[in-house]
Amino acid sequence: MKKTAYILTILAVTLTSCDKYDVGGLFASSSPGSDSRFSQSMEWNKTHGYLSIAVPDDYKAYLCTDSHVTDSNEHVKRFVLAYRSDKDCLFAINLGDLINSKNMFPKYNEALNVYPDDYVPGKDTMFTVAGNHDLYFSQWSEFVKYYHTSSYWFETVSATDGRKLDLYIGIDSSNGTLGIDQTNWLENLLKEKSGKGYRHIIVFTHTHLFMRDYSQSHTSNFAMEETYELCDLFRRYNVELCLTGHCHYNTFTRYNNVDYLVVNALEENRYTVLYVGDAIFWKDYALK
Repeated sequence: MKKTAYILTILAVTLTSCDKYDVGGLFASSSPGSDSRFSQSMEWNKTHGYLSIAVPDDYKAYLCTDSHVTDSNEHVKRFVLAYRSDKDCLFAINLGDLINSKNMFPKYNEALNVYPDDYVPGKDTMFTVAGNHDLYFSQWSEFVKYYHTSSYWFETVSATDGRKLDLYIGIDSSNGTLGIDQTNWLENLLKEKSGKGYRHIIVFTHTHLFMRDYSQSHTSNFAMEETYELCDLFRRYNVELCLTGHCHYNTFTRYNNVDYLVVNALEENRYTVLYVGDAIFWKDYALK
């Protein structure tokens, strides 16, 4: 028993001393808590507002998650080239865990600066929310330095006549809870927006709402009571689709008339395309 404890202690010290594993972060986040992060996001939103993107009535949105950039960013580059090369796609969404170790945000950002030969300006937008790995090593300050907010909304409007099409709401679940302030904001936003005539309301975040174990660490799972609360909130305000990552494998759940889609991990060279029109469907792809 003493030998085992000694080995575990040496292993923990070794891992903690390197830049790849934030062992302490698996049990207690070293970044600010949910309410503090939400407050910073709202400060940015207050100054910079929310986007309306003109799109065709039928369009595509490219989805990725869990890129976990450490030694290479080639998979991110290939994803960026894929969505910027698609004439029917005007934006992409990253569902979090951009990086996997310390000081990797610049390497991830480097991958965003790739363009196809026939690039059409306007396809730059990658909407992003934080994942649990983006908080490790106290890196929330780096996340907001580059991406500014992890709680916000944007909408698509018809390029033909300007009418509202779809509402997208990004929420910060990177340490397995929304916190009180963000939950209140989300409910008030849904209450305000659900009667505005959007054809689809889509929520996107990092943490899978229906995790049944702690395989993704103790700091990044929803409590069962919060899952119930969010599912009921989505049902009451006609959220149609909730997009998440975190698990690294694709799953689909339909609960109380809301679709919950977990997107495959970009780290495993997979991404998803959302096809949006009067109806929504999606398809998983392998990177070329």
